[in-house]
Amino acid sequence: MCDTNNIIAKKAKILIVDDSNVTLKVEEDFMKTYGMDVTTASSGEECLSLLNSNRYDLIFMDHMMPGMDGIETTLKIRKKSDEYFKKAIIIALTANESPNVCSMYVPNGFNDFLKKPIEIAKFNQILRTYMPRDNKITTSLVAEFNELTIKDVDTKKAIQNCCGNVHNYLSLLSVTYHDGKNKIKIIKNFAITNDIKNYTIEVHALKTVAAIIGATQLSELSKHHEIAGLRNDLAFILDNVDSLLSIYDNILNNIKLVLPEDNIDINPKIKNFTVQDLYDLVNSIVDAIDNFDLDLINETLNQLLNYDLSYSQISTINKVQAFIKVYDYDKAYELITNFKCSL
Repeated sequence: MCDTNNIIAKKAKILIVDDSNVTLKVEEDFMKTYGMDVTTASSGEECLSLLNSNRYDLIFMDHMMPGMDGIETTLKIRKKSDEYFKKAIIIALTANESPNVCSMYVPNGFNDFLKKPIEIAKFNQILRTYMPRDNKITTSLVAEFNELTIKDVDTKKAIQNCCGNVHNYLSLLSVTYHDGKNKIKIIKNFAITNDIKNYTIEVHALKTVAAIIGATQLSELSKHHEIAGLRNDLAFILDNVDSLLSIYDNILNNIKLVLPEDNIDINPKIKNFTVQDLYDLVNSIVDAIDNFDLDLINETLNQLLNYDLSYSQISTINKVQAFIKVYDYDKAYELITNFKCSL
């Protein structure tokens, strides 16, 4: 049951930085129950771009991210010349269970840390400790949760993670389902190509996602794979990755059974296409960027994501979307032209 002494912060501006679509979704929904003005970023680079023109009361920063991780991003923020960046409140979001976790973050520019999945009482404590005292927080009651049953998932605990809101939980499950079907391919690919670094990042994220949605067994299995990755134990990974992904896939199929029909993806990825098909879409995106046609840019990028692309191609398109989101058309143009050259 949610903390009945919950607080609201309708004037608070919050930035959440997390590379996982699922955890970003649950963190965003969770913080919006407090009435906050929430902005999200899916990478350290996007975070830095947002900070060029925005200021936030609190920044919640995921630690393990591909490319620029949370520590590197925070150190770059602290090196900026404006006084705001020296005093900005940055809270690490971590699934790390080490007893020395605080010593990892505070010396690297963080004010504090918050363990994932986020617990309401601890989040409230963060707000009371760091939120500016200019009438931004008040107290409020939170509605109790309802029941929902999914095989191999502790939905009661998971709905608590969503602050007792079943609608938010179903929304989270929808993101988990759609994101998960693609993640299975990505994790498998990293395993068979012996890319242990990115494999470890992905199973670390899966560990957190599984815990958030209430899939405790999957979370524990993912933790074992994360440990194997940190030890460079490729033999363990190759011997056990299929079992891990089979359990993951079964849970996704169980989730599908409780999703409303309009949340189930009835349009599979386009597999039969030519390079020219992609060229035509990319050229349309380039023209739209030249004309600053935001609607056409987003529409065409989404069309491009309907194709069965590689992980690196999807990653590039996601980065283009991130730069478009903050109106950095120059970087978006550079990335999409590089994408075209790679076809």
